[in-house]
Parts: sequence; C-alpha cells; structure tokens
Amino acid sequence: MTARAQHTPGPWRISALSGTYIESSNGEGVATFPTTARSHENCKLIVRAVNAHADLLAACEALASAFEAAWKDQGWNVEPNSGQVPVNELEAVNNARAAITKARGGAA
Repeated sequence: MTARAQHTPGPWRISALSGTYIESSNGEGVATFPTTARSHENCKLIVRAVNAHADLLAACEALASAFEAAWKDQGWNVEPNSGQVPVNELEAVNNARAAITKARGGAA
C-alpha cells in the first residue's frame, strides 16, 4: 500500500523575494502563481487560510460539541422539527458540522 502524501507543514508565508511565491517557514517551496493583478492578494488569502485552518477547525468542533452537550444535558430532542432546540442554534451547529466535514476534505 502506498502512503498518502502529506501537505507541506505550516506555517506558510509569502516569499520576500516574490509576492507570488508561497513557501513554508523553513523556506520549502509550496506554490508559485503567475503574476497577475490579483496574484499577490490570492497568495495572501491562501496563506491566511492555511495558517488559520487548524485553529478554525478546532474552534468549530468545540463550539458544536458544547452546544450538543448542553442540549443533551437538557434532555432535548435534536431532530430538526422537534421544537426543543432553538432553530438558530440548530442551524448554526449544522453549518459548523458541514464546514468541519468540508475542511477535512469531505463533501458538505
């Protein structure tokens, strides 16, 4: 069985030599983008997303789990039409769970 390749460890940064080259903190190249009007802004977005990914995923998981634990402690039925869980809370947790799935590479 072939081992699955892992992504370049973070944090990532934009190279000081080129605003369209992303590298790891140890200087390992990650990606080079063609120079266009939006390239530098796209690189900044990618770097921010990669560097925040683990923290955002952990925060979503913690919040969703905390809400679900609170509902369980109340003995509430969490089915969508049960009327026991406030609709906005249920929707927020469902959205968080969908984002978690997507962040882990699944279909949301």
